[in-house]
Amino acid sequence: MEKYEKERIADYSTNILFMSSYYKDKLSAKRLRQCYEIAPLRVKQYLEAEVNHVLQKIHPGDKVLELGCGYGRILGRLAQKAGLVIGIDTSPASLFLGQKMLRDISNCILLNMNAVQLAFGDRVFDRV
Repeated sequence: MEKYEKERIADYSTNILFMSSYYKDKLSAKRLRQCYEIAPLRVKQYLEAEVNHVLQKIHPGDKVLELGCGYGRILGRLAQKAGLVIGIDTSPASLFLGQKMLRDISNCILLNMNAVQLAFGDRVFDRV
């Protein structure tokens, strides 16, 4: 492998580790939730449009995977339409908060997993 390619891969890996640590340590759980709660109206409108777009793609009975679900902000809404919703994230604090918030939704599962190293087989999900 050329030197440039090795350096680029090393930079990419370092950036992934930094961002993973940043989200896990600085922007997780309640802090992440607060970001959405205090967002300006225009941002909230965009986020709502984004969720509605995703909901249009989901069919009853679909198995849905959300990568980087955080505390599960939209998982409950997805679970109303899908057969099964699995959210993955690397922040234990966010997942803990999400499990508390979503505990009454039986078709919603939160897992501590890195999106780069999925533990699922091919074609398990209808929507990602």
